[in-house]
Amino acid sequence: MCLFKLIAAKRFSEFCEIYEKNAQFSAANPEFADLIPGNYVKALPGCKNYKKAMDFSLEQILKNQSPKKKYDRSSSSFYIACSIAKMQLHHDDALKILYDGRKAKYQDISRTEVPCIMYYEAVMLNDEIAKKQSLELLKKSLKNNRDSSYEFSLAQFIIGKYTEEELMQKISTIPPTLLERYQVKALFYAAVKEYEKGNIERYKDLLCRIESLYCKQPFIVIEWEYLLSVICRENEEGKEDKSK
Repeated sequence: MCLFKLIAAKRFSEFCEIYEKNAQFSAANPEFADLIPGNYVKALPGCKNYKKAMDFSLEQILKNQSPKKKYDRSSSSFYIACSIAKMQLHHDDALKILYDGRKAKYQDISRTEVPCIMYYEAVMLNDEIAKKQSLELLKKSLKNNRDSSYEFSLAQFIIGKYTEEELMQKISTIPPTLLERYQVKALFYAAVKEYEKGNIERYKDLLCRIESLYCKQPFIVIEWEYLLSVICRENEEGKEDKSK
């Protein structure tokens, strides 16, 4: 049984309940192989349990920082999850914990996911210092890795090297198995740029286009940008309800 299918079906609460009861059996029982902390920490924001997402992420971060650990097993996923939860809970240090995640050993291939999400948070929080820091991190990654592959295309777009059209053209070359996942990322950061410019209607339109991709490929929920797009859409819907 592939329990990750519960996350793909947005049955986040159900996955979390199974995880909390059976995670200790994941190594010994193939049926529970998907019950790993990395999946749990993505399901928690999905069911709006931001307090538990924050506490669990901090627990994992501290565990990996323990001097008793022989090897560095730090993962950027827990810093990202913690920062998202803190932002939703209106904690002041959401950006700080994300910035700390830049040093995690296990990250995406390009090591640009943390600064990309940091850029999004900085835009939403109107934090010019954090925005500058995120851009510096992205430029550093690009300087250290003179690679024109699609893994670096989001960074190129955010720092202004690619236009939105050039970004979409770049990711169109991605293998079909990954295409929708990168389209989600590209559309999300294009939406963030529109929000930054004050083009709210196009921002909302791009977020809706992300949701339409879910119908084609439900496994896009594995991307943080998908979960963030849901939060952004719900925030906009909340503003509209208040204005009525």
